[in-house]
Amino acid sequence: MTHSTRIRVEPRHKNNVPQWIVDLIRAKNLARRLAHRTGDAVDRREANRLGNEVKYALIDHRNDQWERKLESLTAEDNSIWRMAKALRSNKKPLPPIHGTRGLVFSNEEKAEAFADSLELQCRPNIEDADVDHIERIEHQVEDILSRQIETSTTPTSPAEVRKIIGSLKVKKAPGPDNIPNKALKLLPDRVVVALTTIINASLRLCHFPSRWKKANVIFIPKPGKDPKFPQNHRPISLLSSIGKVLEKVILTRLVRSGTAGLFTSSTLPACHWRWSN
Repeated sequence: MTHSTRIRVEPRHKNNVPQWIVDLIRAKNLARRLAHRTGDAVDRREANRLGNEVKYALIDHRNDQWERKLESLTAEDNSIWRMAKALRSNKKPLPPIHGTRGLVFSNEEKAEAFADSLELQCRPNIEDADVDHIERIEHQVEDILSRQIETSTTPTSPAEVRKIIGSLKVKKAPGPDNIPNKALKLLPDRVVVALTTIINASLRLCHFPSRWKKANVIFIPKPGKDPKFPQNHRPISLLSSIGKVLEKVILTRLVRSGTAGLFTSSTLPACHWRWSN
C-alpha cells in the first residue's frame, strides 16, 4: 500500500510569485467555477473583477522584478554587459542554403552544402603557385631531415603548463571535448601534473593526438552578404583547449629552434614568424 499511495505534488509557481497573488489566483479560480456552475450575473461580474485584479497584480509584480534586476546589474561581474548583449541579440534562423546540389532545407543537407563549399575554396591553387619556392622549401625540409641531429626536445613542466592555461581566454568556446577554458583554470595541481605527463609523452614520441586535431566548425554570416549562399559564411574552427596548450608548448620550442638557426623565415610561413615574434 505504501508503494501504491499517490503523493500529491504541490505546483511550483514561476517567477517567485508572492503568496498574496497566489491566494488571489485561487480566489479567481473559485469565482470562475462558481459563475460557471450558477450562471448568475453577479457571480460572473465577481469572477471578471478578480480576473482583472490578478492580471494587473502580475503585471506590477513583473515590472518590480525587472526593476530590481536592472538595479542589480554591475560592470564588475560583467552582468550589465551580458544583459546588454541579450537585449541587442537579433538572432535569425539559418535560411535555406543554395549550394552545388541546389536549394536545401534540412540541417544535414545544409552541413553537406557547407562542406562542398569549403572543399571548393580550399583546393590547392597549383596554377598560380610559385614552383621554385615550393621546391626550395622541399629541399630545405629534406636537408633538415637528412641531418639526423639528435636533439632531445626540452620537456615541459607543470609550471609552464599552468602558465599557458592561465593565458587562455575564459570566454572562448570549447572544442569537441566540451571542456571550457574556465574548467582548465580550476584544475587541481595533480591533474596539471598528469596533463604535463601526457604533453611530455607527445613531445617525446613526436605525436600529436588525433582527438586534439578535430574541431567543431561553425559558420558566421558575413555582414552585407546574402546568407543563402554558403560562400558568404565565415568558418570558425573550435579546437580543443588542451590541444591548444600542447600547440603553445610546441611553438615555444619551435621558436627556440628557429633562433638557433634550424629554421629560416622561408621554411615556416610568415604568419608563424609574426605570431612567434
